[in-house]
Amino acid sequence: MIEVFGYIPEALENTVKIAKMCSIEFETGGILIPTFDLPDKDQAIYETALDQEEALYYSDEELEKIIS
Repeated sequence: MIEVFGYIPEALENTVKIAKMCSIEFETGGILIPTFDLPDKDQAIYETALDQEEALYYSDEELEKIIS
């Protein structure tokens, strides 16, 4: 910011003042994608796809560890 607004010292000072007044908290570790209710036909396709994905990436032993 100094490179861009260095010629306006008040802008830099005000930016710091504003930043100190802001308080933002982010939740992490969860899924941030919205969920949607699917029609029964599509839900069955979705669950089949998830099962196939699990089979591709995890062995039965790994799945048991994750689930339990």
